[in-house]
Amino acid sequence: MASPLRPGGGVLTGATSQEEWLCSRTTLYPSLREEFYRLPEVGAIYTPDVLVCKMWDSEASDLKPADQFFIDVITAAMLRLPDVERNQDGEAMYSEQKDRDTVLRKMRCVMRILKSQRVNRVVLGAWGCGAYGNPVEEIATAWRRVLLGPKSKKVDRGEVYDDLEVVFAIKDEAMAKKFARIFGPEAVFSDDDDNGENGGETIEVADATTKPYS
Repeated sequence: MASPLRPGGGVLTGATSQEEWLCSRTTLYPSLREEFYRLPEVGAIYTPDVLVCKMWDSEASDLKPADQFFIDVITAAMLRLPDVERNQDGEAMYSEQKDRDTVLRKMRCVMRILKSQRVNRVVLGAWGCGAYGNPVEEIATAWRRVLLGPKSKKVDRGEVYDDLEVVFAIKDEAMAKKFARIFGPEAVFSDDDDNGENGGETIEVADATTKPYS
């Protein structure tokens, strides 16, 4: 969900997309050094020990010191405004297979970083499905293929992430339901709405030092 060109995207100009919200509520931004950019097409920045010091509400209120906590963050960019077309069901799809292949490579890169860092739980989102214009069905299908393998039982998965718990935190209910439908019985869908203020949906797929990766 990151900008491939600027550290923190538009955080310094008041933009409020997901990367900017994360940077304005944590210590992530100072770790995103200018020399890491432009991000490679298939690559990312891994930042450990990022302090979460503000709430996720619209006011970004400070957390009490006892309530602050640390997370690791992967900064990676998705395709920006790819060519799309509609299929017979009216769903948006990539116009070119090369974009679909690039998305798979990006996702596998992220998963390999997680595996190399021995991460056992990760929170993902509808990567690139907002301002960057990637089709939700394509992104969900690609994540399912990377995490669970091809649906054909004859094809070997090649890479296994059975020791990793994956949670998709998606605020848009329609997007979240599409993810849940595409993942099928392997996913557990839950509504985490908080009186309409910080609401969103989560989809869990069970078993499944700052430096750039490429």
